[in-house]
Amino acid sequence: MIKIGLDYYPEQWDEDFLPKDVEHMKKSGVKIVRLGEFAWSRIEKKEGEFDFGWLDRAVEEFGKAGIEVMLSVPTNTPPRWLFRKHPEIIKVGRGGGREQIGIRGHRCLNSQVLMEYADKITKQIVERYNASENVIGYQIDNEIEANWCGCETCNKLFREYLQGKYKDIDELNDIYGNQVWSGDFVDFEDVTTPPAYQNAWLNPAYMMDYARFAAKSATDYCEKIAELIRKYSTKEVLVTTNTWFPEHLPDYYKLYKNLDFVGYDNYPTTDVSNMASHAFHLDLMRGIKQDSFWIMEGLSGAPGSWGPMGETPMPGMIKGYALQAIAHGADTVLNFRYRTAKKGAEMFWNGLIGHDNVIGRRYEEFTDLIDCIKTFEHLGISDSKVVSEAAILYNVEDEMAFKLQHQSDGMYYLKSHMAWHRAFTRFGVGVDVVNGREDFMKKGKNYKILVAPCLYIYDEVTEKLLHEFVENGGTLILTPRSGVKDKHNNCLMKELPSWVRDLAGVKVKECDSIGNKQQKVLLLDEMWRKHLSDINISKPTDFDYIVSTQWCDILEVETAETLAVYASKFYDGEPAVTVNSYGNGRVFYVGTYFDDVGYESLLMSVLGKHDLKAIEAYKDGREIKGTNMYTILPEGIEVTKRVAGDRVITFIFNDAPVRQTFKYKGNEYDLQPFEMMVIGKL
Repeated sequence: MIKIGLDYYPEQWDEDFLPKDVEHMKKSGVKIVRLGEFAWSRIEKKEGEFDFGWLDRAVEEFGKAGIEVMLSVPTNTPPRWLFRKHPEIIKVGRGGGREQIGIRGHRCLNSQVLMEYADKITKQIVERYNASENVIGYQIDNEIEANWCGCETCNKLFREYLQGKYKDIDELNDIYGNQVWSGDFVDFEDVTTPPAYQNAWLNPAYMMDYARFAAKSATDYCEKIAELIRKYSTKEVLVTTNTWFPEHLPDYYKLYKNLDFVGYDNYPTTDVSNMASHAFHLDLMRGIKQDSFWIMEGLSGAPGSWGPMGETPMPGMIKGYALQAIAHGADTVLNFRYRTAKKGAEMFWNGLIGHDNVIGRRYEEFTDLIDCIKTFEHLGISDSKVVSEAAILYNVEDEMAFKLQHQSDGMYYLKSHMAWHRAFTRFGVGVDVVNGREDFMKKGKNYKILVAPCLYIYDEVTEKLLHEFVENGGTLILTPRSGVKDKHNNCLMKELPSWVRDLAGVKVKECDSIGNKQQKVLLLDEMWRKHLSDINISKPTDFDYIVSTQWCDILEVETAETLAVYASKFYDGEPAVTVNSYGNGRVFYVGTYFDDVGYESLLMSVLGKHDLKAIEAYKDGREIKGTNMYTILPEGIEVTKRVAGDRVITFIFNDAPVRQTFKYKGNEYDLQPFEMMVIGKL
């Protein structure tokens, strides 16, 4: 069953609101609520003195209304009495000083003292609600990040982590290259967590080890709390946490490995002058466990807390973005929040009901969403899964390494991932975002096309899987900064792209970090030029050239065929894009970064090879003639599919602030801004 629910904060309101709010939610069709992720001080005002009365009443009221409850273990916000008694649990920053408490997230996840108190509060909560049938599970903490902390405990544990990894200090010094800048450690006691210099000034291998350690600390903490929940629960409960894309990345794959499902906080931008679909983020979340996931917090109103207030959601956004998440694999969506807070720092992060306490447009749209979901049930949507024939590889450690050492002005690890994802979207081709460091073909996956952007850090599992994939007939697309580093985040002394060189059939003679400057790329491939012409059907352009930015790999062809060359600077005429036959498959090496049109026109050739194309193709209502027929969707139109047995459920979403009329597979569609159309079979 697809469930729509809310985040609710009974501790922030007079109790007179509770029965009225619950009754209103029941009438609206709310199926589930999340409670209590920041409520530790309300539950335990003084050490050992627990007050569950307000939470008991909330759980009971929701139970009578037939609404499920997801409770939280509120360790993100320990109470002030705990910080005062045990200041050692407070995070220590890169400068060596403890964080000033007063907002949230100040706790060090490695603190044994914190864990002792977390055990006590977890026990109290779980045992108290074992008998409550409508309490179905628990969220651990809130938006857990990698634990970048420099406290005494973290320093000790980091040293132990390194001692477990390296046989002695000499091996560590050798691998880190500590002879540079006279940085040799005498023994492990010399090692500390990172000082307050910018990341790029510090040893990359050392920083990579610390990033891994910090991510492991978050995973270990989460697993300990999950173990406590299951220990104290006398019934089967769901256990998860929620995540986003923070500065200090957790390892999503390890974080959720032993949890029941992935929980994601989904806040697509409300700035219509800078619209950006969250489809990529949703596909990444689905790919973490290659399964359905939950939205733990969804868009309900204008954001405003960490910065100036954003624009209010346009009509259709609240409903549309919830449906977009469901189309991409979510089976539960919780909107943040029911009521806009009237006190505290988040008072201008708007919920469905504003400070005027009036049921207005946003809440009415939320109830329309619930009614819409009811109509989907006859399609078998609850039993359906997203099925894709293309995938993009995402590696957490590659992103960590890119954050530690920026490669070029404007070059960001996820930027190229999103660009390729947008290209697939323009053709209505579903794409998974999967972990490149485990078997991405598991669970019966049958990908025909694989994009592997920026294979920066070497991994032997990834190497094996990529070779098998191409040998068996798959098409692989590689990009710049592939094969650069070893597993320690040190540069490989090999000609790039090193461990995928045989697949690519090229070597990189030289690199040029051009940042935001532009380079022209001349297309030699006749079909590529034709595809560029097809895409730009209404835009005058030179169909021989594509503009590139950020980075240029200057290639030397070994066994590959050249598809495009650079057209300026000292490497004018040198290969920029190639294709190589390997086993039963093909490997494209795209040595630079294109704009959307460049990726789309190249992808046309790849899609044609694997027959991932529409029967009919239209651009602004006009059919495109040619050897292959493609669906080129208007910008902002997304087509995604979920499959239940032999039934295909198609979602057509207008992720744009304007009405769009277009044709798709011979049918004409007219979608309002952020409107979703769902079709049982197409």
